[in-house]
Amino acid sequence: MVSEQIGAQIFIDGWAMLCPGEPHRAAALAERAARVSHDGEAVYGERALAAMEALAFVERDADKLLDTALDVVPDDSIIASLIKDVRRWHAENPDDWRHCFRRIQASYGYDRYGGDCHMVPNHGLIVMGLLYAEGDFLEAMKVVNTAGWDTDCNSGNLACLMGILGGVEGLPPHLREPVADRCYIPTADGGRAISDAVTEAASIADMGRRARGLPVTRGPAQFDFAMAGAMQGFLSDRAKLGNVEYDGGRGLAIDVEGGETNVWRSVFVDSLDTWQYFEKAGYALMATPRVNPGQTLFASVAAARGGEFEARLGLLHFDAENEIQARLGDPVTIREDDSTQISWQIPDLGGYPISAVGIQIRSTGPARAVLRHLGWRGTPNVRLARTPSGSMWRNAWVNGLTSIVSWWRPRIRLTQNRGTGLMLYGTREWRDYRLAADVTPHLAHRVGIAARAQGMRRYYALLLNRDDQSLQLVRELDGTTVMAQTRFPWEFGERYEMELRVTGDVLEGRVGNVTLTARDAGLPSGGIALVLDEGRSETTTVEVIP
Repeated sequence: MVSEQIGAQIFIDGWAMLCPGEPHRAAALAERAARVSHDGEAVYGERALAAMEALAFVERDADKLLDTALDVVPDDSIIASLIKDVRRWHAENPDDWRHCFRRIQASYGYDRYGGDCHMVPNHGLIVMGLLYAEGDFLEAMKVVNTAGWDTDCNSGNLACLMGILGGVEGLPPHLREPVADRCYIPTADGGRAISDAVTEAASIADMGRRARGLPVTRGPAQFDFAMAGAMQGFLSDRAKLGNVEYDGGRGLAIDVEGGETNVWRSVFVDSLDTWQYFEKAGYALMATPRVNPGQTLFASVAAARGGEFEARLGLLHFDAENEIQARLGDPVTIREDDSTQISWQIPDLGGYPISAVGIQIRSTGPARAVLRHLGWRGTPNVRLARTPSGSMWRNAWVNGLTSIVSWWRPRIRLTQNRGTGLMLYGTREWRDYRLAADVTPHLAHRVGIAARAQGMRRYYALLLNRDDQSLQLVRELDGTTVMAQTRFPWEFGERYEMELRVTGDVLEGRVGNVTLTARDAGLPSGGIALVLDEGRSETTTVEVIP
């Protein structure tokens, strides 16, 4: 019973989107993922849905989608019988989804298929929602949510299927515009946590291209508004924003009435309240700022109508009271019909994390600015430590440890009860840099620092190992590989200054006058981490240096 719960189905949308027009390939990939933790009817349900979503890229007829679903599951399976029954009940009462729901409830309900959220009843609601919606996204959401049972999973899967079927045009503006494409993604790879639908869609498309040996295209910046309707998470306090065609491409139109208008895009949480909301909701937001001091913001801005205006790049950052403060670059005059490149190097912020980046428009009257792209480049030059006051410095790290305690200023005390834990910071955009940190081990099995970290099990690390009193340079990627090692007697309670430099495929680790080197190309980029294996350690300062 446990192996047939709904978990196999709720994570399959990505496999389908990797395989547009290839339903059998999508079903096969989804099954490989599902069988890690599920079996039986749960696997058949996810195969059916993955196939339908993949086919929906090239086929809009719901009956043909369901025919394909039946083609990828055993004919004698419960899922196959369920799909056939729901189609028959829909045909008998095509205008009354509640009649169909009562039939599902009587023949495939929770009284027959137990556990928290069994696959079979909930898969029936997805099929029902598809049939009764007749291509209407809102109707599909109304039906599947009003029916009940596992509403979040069912509506998520059906929304993906309906979104593929109808495209952007099928999503009503009153749903899209307030959200502005924003996504929060729980992940140990904290640089991905504050994202947007355009960025994630492009990432999935890129994976599909790589799988087929096709080239991956890159835009001029992190945000280029190239897709019709794309807002990419940008919001304004005063201006009307919209995606428009401009000079052979697309951009974000910023319509202002005069005075100062700010347009921001979050690169970390936007407030302490938001952070606390996720903490209380049960799904903690594991996030790290995407932008840091030392990097350069850049943008292309055009004056489309209304005369000239001034533009200034800027950012929002947290302060000692966990409040938001603005920092702006120098103003640049943009004249009508001109398109201008502007840039600004981010200054030191005293260790307080950046919440948002964006642009300020100042005009004497109505005007339209078009933000053609905005992004950042370069390696951070940042010192990370406990700030004199405020708590957002700590929330800017992804906590993959048992506990992080910071009562003893300025020390940060880390504890890991079992296995290897990490305290992570940074993004996969970081490539070549030097990481330096002080580490004081207390009863640790292994302890050290990591570079090019892409999550809990993907990183290079410089570690002190208690078992053989050694210093190790380690690759954690599909298992642990010790790339270099030397004897290094060390003591509990002693402070060690550790450095790890990554440049191309060259890795160099140093503690005092002892140096280890290795070459490896497995992890070309990633953030940083403090590493602790079963024990306790303390750190005061971490630095990332170009």
